[in-house]
Amino acid sequence: QLLRRLKSDGLRLVGCVAGARRSIYETELTGPVILAIGGEKRGLSAAVRDLCDGFATIPTEAGAASLALSHAAAVVLAEARRQRHLFHGLEGPDRVSSKGVTAAVAAEKLEHG
Repeated sequence: QLLRRLKSDGLRLVGCVAGARRSIYETELTGPVILAIGGEKRGLSAAVRDLCDGFATIPTEAGAASLALSHAAAVVLAEARRQRHLFHGLEGPDRVSSKGVTAAVAAEKLEHG
């Protein structure tokens, strides 16, 4: 319900999953977006996947193990910051909110207990 409400407020939901066709570098992260990043063992739940507007992956070298959730979140947030910095032509550090990630992680934890 939380994710539905956030989406109805105009946020896009991008699920970060292995094997997605587009990388985080090819995905537009400059606008209002929720980044859903699943846990290391189970990934994103089917319920969250069904709500996603699109999917992105973090490119890794062949044979590399999956990233821990905190590491994946750091990589994706860094890319969002980079894109927003370029998009807005900012001179100094911009402010990228992690509310979307926090909300998605919280929703995932609520669902899985």
